[in-house]
Amino acid sequence: AYGAEAKDEGLRGHELKATLFGEKGAKLELGTIKEVSGNFEGFGAKTGFATGQITMSPIEISAGGAQAKVADVEIKDIKLTSPKYTDGKGTDVKLDSANVTAVHIKDVVAKFGEVTDKDGKKSQGMTNLDISGLKFDFIGAKGFEYTGKTTISSSESKTKTIKAEKAELSELVFESLTHDFNTHITKLNANLKKTSVTGFMASFGETISGKTSQTELFGNIEAGSMHADLTLTGTKAYGEDWTSVDGLFELTDSKGLGLTNMRVVHKKATEEKLELGVLDPSKTGGFDLTGLKVRFAPNGTMYVEFDELVGTNLKLKELKAGGATVEIPLVKLKKAAVGMQGQAPKQAFDVLGATLKELEVQGIKVTYEVDRSAPSAPGKPGAAADPWKLDALSTMSGNLKLYVTDAKWNIDADVSVPIRQGSIDFDEVEIEHLFPDSAMGGDHKGIYIDGLGLSGLLFRSHKYEQENMPGLIPETVEFDGENTYIDDRGSLNLRVFLESLLNEPSSPSAGGKKPKTLEELNQINLSGEVTLGEDVLGTSKNNVTLSGRNVGKNRISISGMRLGDNLELRMPEFQASKANFELLGKAGETGQINANITLAVTGLGSGPDASGHLKFTVTLMLVDGVVRDIKFGNVALASEAALRAQPVPPKEK
Repeated sequence: AYGAEAKDEGLRGHELKATLFGEKGAKLELGTIKEVSGNFEGFGAKTGFATGQITMSPIEISAGGAQAKVADVEIKDIKLTSPKYTDGKGTDVKLDSANVTAVHIKDVVAKFGEVTDKDGKKSQGMTNLDISGLKFDFIGAKGFEYTGKTTISSSESKTKTIKAEKAELSELVFESLTHDFNTHITKLNANLKKTSVTGFMASFGETISGKTSQTELFGNIEAGSMHADLTLTGTKAYGEDWTSVDGLFELTDSKGLGLTNMRVVHKKATEEKLELGVLDPSKTGGFDLTGLKVRFAPNGTMYVEFDELVGTNLKLKELKAGGATVEIPLVKLKKAAVGMQGQAPKQAFDVLGATLKELEVQGIKVTYEVDRSAPSAPGKPGAAADPWKLDALSTMSGNLKLYVTDAKWNIDADVSVPIRQGSIDFDEVEIEHLFPDSAMGGDHKGIYIDGLGLSGLLFRSHKYEQENMPGLIPETVEFDGENTYIDDRGSLNLRVFLESLLNEPSSPSAGGKKPKTLEELNQINLSGEVTLGEDVLGTSKNNVTLSGRNVGKNRISISGMRLGDNLELRMPEFQASKANFELLGKAGETGQINANITLAVTGLGSGPDASGHLKFTVTLMLVDGVVRDIKFGNVALASEAALRAQPVPPKEK
C-alpha cells in the first residue's frame, strides 16, 4: 500500500506477472491475474479480502512517475470478510461480509506529489484520483451496522444507528468519480438500477438536558433506479470534522421507493411511546414514495421534493393503557416541498418550512378508551393556555328529539328541543308525557324541569346545577300583586356554555371522589339534525373555519338508541374553507377541507368493568377526506434558493 498509514498483511496472488516496456519503462503490464487475497488495515479500516480474475490494460506512467493511467480494469468475484471502519470519534461501520460479482473500471488517472492532510501534516502521496467510468454489476452485503454520535452542545447530542440483515444493489454505475486529496473534495455522478434491503433498522436519538427522545424504524426496502450528482467537501466546523454535501439525489423511475413490513416506534422525552405498524398482517403494509428529489447545500440544508407518498394498511397506537389507536387503510400526500436543516455540526435537525398540495385519506378510524375512574392529574390554575373558540355554534340551527323512559316514576316522555341561532329557548322546549306536560327552564341554580304542568316551584327539580351558569339567560318571574308566575323560562347560548366548559381552569380530582354511573342514559333515545354556521371551531392555535352552509354542508345527523350504549353523529359533508394548526412548535395552515365523518360514543352508560372502573369508548371514522394546500413553518424556506441563502457554518482549516 502507498503511504505510512496503510499496510498489507499476507497479500497473496496466483499467476502474478509484470512486464515493463516502452521508453524508460513507461508502461507496466500485469496481464491477467487469476486471484488475489489478503488483509488490509489502515485509515481506520480493516478487512480481509479476496478476488477472482483481474484483467487490466497496461499502466501508463508519465511525468517522471507523478502520474499513472489505466484504460481498463475488470475485477471478478470480490469478497470482503468482516470489514470494519472507525473514525475514533463515535462513527463505526461494520459488515459480516460483502461480495461484488464484477467491477469494471474505465480511464483511471492517479497523480502523485505533496499531500496536506486535514490536520495540516504534509507527506508524499496521491494528490488526485480521476475515474471516468466505474461499474459494479452486483453488490451484496450481510450484517451491516452503522453507529454515529454528534455533539451539538454540552447538553444536546444526536445518535444514529442503521442496521440491515441483507442488502443487494444491482448495476451501480459511476459515470465519473474524482477526489482531490489536498482540498478533500470528492465529486461523483452515479446511477443505481435497483436496491433491495431486508431486515432494515434505523434508530435516531436526540438528548436535550438529560432527556432523550428516540425513533426506531424497522422494515424492508425496495427501490427502483436512482441518480446522484454530488460534491462532498471534507472540512472542519466548530472544531468537528464535517463533510458538507452539495448537489442532487433523485429517484428516477415510476417504481420509486417502497418500505414494507414496517414498524416505527417513537419514544418521547416524557417516556410516552407511539408505534406505527401494519394493520392487517395478512396484507402488505407500508409506504411507497415516487418522484423524490433531494437537493443538498453546503450550509447543511436540504430541499426535499416528492410527487406522492402513499401509506397503506397501517396502524398507529399509543403504547399505554387506554391509549388511542388509529387505523389507516390509505393515506396519500401529493406534491410536497420541504426545507430542512441538520447536516452540519451544532445544527439540530429541523423542518424549517414545508408545503403540500394535497392530503387524501380513506377509511381512517381513531379509537380511544376513556377511563372515567382514572385519577386526574393536577392542573395549572388560571385560564386555558390555548382557549377554545366555538364561533360556528353561534348560528347553529336544528331540532333534537329525545324519548325518555322514566323508570323512577314509570312515566315515558317525548322531549322536543329546537335550536335557533345557537340557542335553546326553553319556552319552545316541549316535554310530553301522560298527565299534564312538564316544562324546562333556567334559573340562578341551573337548568330545571317543572313537573305536572305546574309553573311554580313545588315540583321543580334541577337536572344540571351550576350557579350563574355561563350562557344561561335565567327565567323572568312576574308578580301581579296576588300571584307569582313565570313570564319567560329563559334560554341557553350553547357557544358560551360549551366554551366555558372547555376553557374551565383544570384542577386536581377532588380527594379521589368516584365518578357517578350514567346508567340513566340507557333510558334515553336521541335523534335529530343540526347545521353548523360558517365560522371557527377549535382553539386559538388549532382550528377550522367552516364553510358551505348555503349548499348543505356541515349538517350533523344525531342518533342514539339507548344513548348510554351508543351515540352516533354523522357529518357526511364536512367542509372548511381553511384550517390553522401547530406542530413541532411551528404554525401551519391549510386550504379547503372536505370529509365524510362519523363520531361514535359507546358504553357511556355502562357499569364498572372487572377492575371496577367506569369506561367508555370514542371512535372517529373518517370515511374519506381531502385537505388542500397545506403550509407549515416558514414557507419562504421551502425553496432551494432560500435554503442556499442561509448562513454557512464557519469552516476551519
